[in-house]
Amino acid sequence: MLLKIRLIIPFLFILFFFSSCSLLKTKDPVIVKKSELFLQADENAPELFRVFLTSDDYLVSQMRDYDLIIKAENQEEDQYTCNQLKQLDKIEIERDGVLKVWLYPDSGQIMKVRMVKPTFLLEIDKIISEDIQRWKFLFPNNIIDPVIFKVRYKIILQKKLSDEEIIKEIQQNLSEEQ
Repeated sequence: MLLKIRLIIPFLFILFFFSSCSLLKTKDPVIVKKSELFLQADENAPELFRVFLTSDDYLVSQMRDYDLIIKAENQEEDQYTCNQLKQLDKIEIERDGVLKVWLYPDSGQIMKVRMVKPTFLLEIDKIISEDIQRWKFLFPNNIIDPVIFKVRYKIILQKKLSDEEIIKEIQQNLSEEQ
């Protein structure tokens, strides 16, 4: 009986995790394909988590250690991160960034986060650094492990306004500042 429970609990976590990560809001076939390729599980990946981020979508995939650690879901804060990215949807660009995360070994809360590979867009780097700071983790075995891991982000900005609308918005922001 104990063996069955040990096998079922990680399976339930994996099932819950993958069911939550498959809800892509965008209908753009190019973005859907990119998200599928990026989020595919890869046991040999150097990062533990991957995050696919657009102004419409926030998707997380875990590469391994499903029975040790799980990112707790927080849809409200995921949506907040997407909304912050909406302000940057004035150009078409795709960027990758990697962060290294250290957890406190006694509580499992984030101790520090460092950028390993920046996106080279300061605004995006700030958004993803703030995003990962809010993450919480679940430990099915009640053992805090791993305590050091990497998270890889793929960020896609989409130009959703016309040039005229962008210029008008910038002019309005400038006039408000004066």
